[in-house]
Amino acid sequence: MNLKDKLIKLFEENNIKVEKLKGRQRTLYKVNGNLLYITFKERVGEEAESENYYLQVNKRLVQESLAKQESLTIFIICGSLSQILTIDGKDFLELTRKTKVYPDRNIKFNVLVSKRKVDFRIRFTELGIIEANKYINAFDKCSLTDKVASVIEKIQEDTKYETVSAEKKIEIPQIRIIRKEKTIFDEALVRELLSSGEGDKLEKFILSLFEFWGFEIDKEISGQNGELDVICVSPICIGIECRSTKGNVGVNIIDELNRHIRRYENKSGLSNFIGLIVCDNPTLQLIEDLKTEKRFFISSETIITLMRFTFNYPLSPIEFQYFFREYGDIKTNVENYLKQKLEKLNMREAIISIFTNIGEMLSYADIKANLKVRGFKITDGELKESLIELSSPLINWLEKRDNQYKLIFSERFWENQQQKSMEVLRWLK
Repeated sequence: MNLKDKLIKLFEENNIKVEKLKGRQRTLYKVNGNLLYITFKERVGEEAESENYYLQVNKRLVQESLAKQESLTIFIICGSLSQILTIDGKDFLELTRKTKVYPDRNIKFNVLVSKRKVDFRIRFTELGIIEANKYINAFDKCSLTDKVASVIEKIQEDTKYETVSAEKKIEIPQIRIIRKEKTIFDEALVRELLSSGEGDKLEKFILSLFEFWGFEIDKEISGQNGELDVICVSPICIGIECRSTKGNVGVNIIDELNRHIRRYENKSGLSNFIGLIVCDNPTLQLIEDLKTEKRFFISSETIITLMRFTFNYPLSPIEFQYFFREYGDIKTNVENYLKQKLEKLNMREAIISIFTNIGEMLSYADIKANLKVRGFKITDGELKESLIELSSPLINWLEKRDNQYKLIFSERFWENQQQKSMEVLRWLK
C-alpha cells in the first residue's frame, strides 16, 4: 500500500467520506465534498538529516477542478505520512504562475525536507528555493472540515508515523570549506569504456551515473531486449541508448531510439521523453539527423566534464533541462551552464570563508561588507539567493537565527555523495 492509499484509508477509518474521482492517475478525490489533490513520493533512500523529493502536479487538472469548485487542497507527501505539506490550489497556481509547464501539463518540482528543523522548502523552475512552512496548515482555509484537520495533526504528532526527533546539536568541524575531499577518477577509463565494445557494462555505468545525479530510473525495464538502455522517469523523462564501439556510430541508432521511446511511452502512459544517445565517434550524418529528429547526443568528454563537476559539487537533476535546449551535441550547453554554476559556487565559497576568518555568527550586513572589502560586486538579490541556498537542506552550511547567520556543517551529505560516487566508479573497474 503506497502513501496515498494509506492516507485515504486513514481518512476512512476516521469516518471521513472519500470519493475517488475518475482519472488515469487517481490523484483527485472528494473529501467530505471538497476537492483533494494528492501527489506523493516514497522515501528516496536511507533516512537522513535532509532528503530531496521530486514530485509533480498537473496544472491543467488543478485549473479545471477549481473552475468547477471553489476550493481544492493539494497534499504533497514526502517520504512518510509525518511529512505532509498542504497548499491551497489557488495559492499553488499563483506561486507557480511563471514556472515551466511540461508538455504533459505537469509542473515538476522538488521538496527539500530537513528533519532536524521539521522544515520544508520547495524549488520550482525559475523560482529557486522557497521556504514552505507557511503552507503547512493551508487545509485550515480550504473547508476540509475540522475532522480532517484533526486527522492531519494526529498523523504529524503520532510516533508510529515517524515524527521528527527534536533538534540535535551539530558540532562544527575544523575544516570549513565547501570543496571537501575530491573524488578522483581515471578519465581514461571512461573513454575506454565507450570504445571497449562492452555494451552491458556501459549501460550499467550510465544507469548508475544518472542515478547518482538524482534521477529516478525504471530499473525493471531499462536494458531489457527491445527496450531503452536506460529510462529516467523523474524529474525529467529521458530515454537513453548507449553504444560502446571503436568504429563510427551511424544514423540507425536514431531509429532504434525513437522506436524504443514510442514503445515505452505507450506502455507506461508517460510522454514527451527526451531522447539521448551516448557514444563516441558519431558520423556527420548522425549529428545532422539528431537536429532534424529533435534528439540529443553526449560523448565521453562531456560525461567526464559532468563527473568532474558533480563529484565535487551538488547539482540538481532538474538543472539538466538547461542542457537540452539545442538539439544535437549537448557539449556546449553543459560547459556554459557549469561555468555559470561555478561562478555562483565561488561566491558561496567566499561567503563561507568569511565565517571561517571572522566568526561563526554574522549578520547580513557583516557578510555584505566583507564581500565588498574582498572586491566582490554582488547585488542584494544575488547575495540573498546565495544565503538561501547555503542554508537549504541540500547544502545545509548556514543556519538563519533572528536575522543572524550561523555556520554549521552537513557531514552526512558529503558522506552520501562519496558513497554514491564510489558506486558509479565501480563500473569503470
